[in-house]
Amino acid sequence: TGWRMGWLTHPSGVADQLGAMTQYINSGTAAPIQAGAVAAIRQGEPLVEDIRQRIRTGLDLAYDRLARIPGVILPRKPRGGMYAFFALEGESDARQACAKILETARVGLAPGHLFGNSAAAFLRMCVCRDSGQIETALE
Repeated sequence: TGWRMGWLTHPSGVADQLGAMTQYINSGTAAPIQAGAVAAIRQGEPLVEDIRQRIRTGLDLAYDRLARIPGVILPRKPRGGMYAFFALEGESDARQACAKILETARVGLAPGHLFGNSAAAFLRMCVCRDSGQIETALE
């Protein structure tokens, strides 16, 4: 979700191979993104904690509300991540369910098959949202 920046630590013996590989997957990171990354590393911890708390709150809220909806099947609540996965009883096509929910409720969900065969029956909801948005989406 947005411009990305990262780094890698590795044994010195693989530096040449990683350098060669990088040429094929990255054409360079823009200077403003690099400057933003430096600022994030030096000053970003309060923001990171705010985001963690927002995700925790959103996940707790989503799982609490989803658990009260008849026909919703919830796996164990994740200990990390910003998504709630759930299935709908009697709904065998998650793609179709997502399309129907988008059309009728104007709530965007992702069908589980995009994240592997074992998740094919599930729908994915992002919980890194304002609590009010999550409440509205689950009404």
